Amino acid sequence: MVADIAKRRERNRHSERLAAKPSKRDLAFSMQDLEDSVVKYQLESLAYQLAEHFPDVQTLKINNTELSPEMTVKQVLQVFPSLK
Repeated sequence: MVADIAKRRERNRHSERLAAKPSKRDLAFSMQDLEDSVVKYQLESLAYQLAEHFPDVQTLKINNTELSPEMTVKQVLQVFPSLK
């Protein structure tokens, strides 16, 4: 799953995320870590990379920037019905 950086910033400080992930509660550190990661790492696999590294594995890439968790799950289950 991928989301644009603005959505990732928003999610990074959401109360439910902060409650579930103690490491994210230092917001200054967490936000800087997110910004640094965008510059330092490739955060999104390209289609050819997935095929190259996992030739025998069915993969799915979802941009969930504007999707609800329910819609994201629906897409996953359409491709991987055995997960139901």
